[in-house]
Amino acid sequence: MTVKIIISGLPGDMATRVYNVIKQTDNVELAKTSNPVALTGLKIKDHIIDEAYRLRYAEKNGIDLVAPESHDDILAVLKDMHKDSLIGINFATKEGFDVNFKFAEHKIPFIYGGTGATDEQKTELKEAVRKNNIPAIVASNMCPHIVGLQKTINNISNISQINLAYHNLSVIESHQEGKQDTSGTAKDMINYFNKMGTNYQVETLKKEGMIRDPEEQLKMGIPKEYLSGHGWHNYILYSQEKSECIDMLANLVCDFMIKDPLFLDYQMSHKRSDAEGIMPKKSYLQSIIKKLAEDKYFKGELFRFSKDKIVGFSVSLIPKQLAMISHNINGRYPYALGAIKQALPFLVEKAEKGRTYEMIDII
Repeated sequence: MTVKIIISGLPGDMATRVYNVIKQTDNVELAKTSNPVALTGLKIKDHIIDEAYRLRYAEKNGIDLVAPESHDDILAVLKDMHKDSLIGINFATKEGFDVNFKFAEHKIPFIYGGTGATDEQKTELKEAVRKNNIPAIVASNMCPHIVGLQKTINNISNISQINLAYHNLSVIESHQEGKQDTSGTAKDMINYFNKMGTNYQVETLKKEGMIRDPEEQLKMGIPKEYLSGHGWHNYILYSQEKSECIDMLANLVCDFMIKDPLFLDYQMSHKRSDAEGIMPKKSYLQSIIKKLAEDKYFKGELFRFSKDKIVGFSVSLIPKQLAMISHNINGRYPYALGAIKQALPFLVEKAEKGRTYEMIDII
């Protein structure tokens, strides 16, 4: 069976990347009437998506963009044509979240990888999925390696001997200047650390840890070519008292990074200079670490990163004082790849009707 995809959000950046992955994937293609079609909005980035723009886009790309007032009509037509082979994919910002409800109403299984939705909206969406008896995947991060790390941290949070009460957590997350909402991945990770006993508030991240200034991002070490699209996350756990739990946590994450098959083709190093371009600069980190720990330098570090330095992970340790866990992405391609190569096959082949999954359920 060839899976037919109706993308929401073209000509946006993430939707375009998803389309590019679709073109490279066997047995997956855009849904079509007479021509391939995709859902669009009234404005995406700096583009006013009026009739003239849609005509130019169709002439250049061979895809008919469907305006919001016609979304219901085209979804009904496509569902009738393609039946159970039709899948929706939506990476839109919070302004495009309601498209997910339209997918559900038309009984179209879907993948949603956007951020910015409230807990209340997500709860309502889960109910719509249940009511319409379709499967769906709703996740703030589609990169399987990062989801693997999330799953590892979540599993560690269930180990009783790691108690992080009276420990401090600092979070630094950097994204492109146009991303105004807090990272959904960071919020998930904060929840896992808080399950272990920390008391970090998302409001603190909004005030102190969200980096959107390109000048500061360059100082951090983010390559200039990725300022317009990246996601760098650093979680710094520290204690004023000597803590065995810090070392235990660091060792368990290192174990994941060394042994998990996800990292089979990744480079491994203990030198930060080898990971330049996918990890924060030493000079940037020292300005932060000197405020948090008695010792000012990491005593041990482990780096794993893809050969092209698009995805990278690290654990840095000052024994019994401070551990920093980092996961970074340059660009947005890994999210699109995860949606098509991991999420989509699960949704088509294994997902139960009426259930909403997260990527952590799949990896």
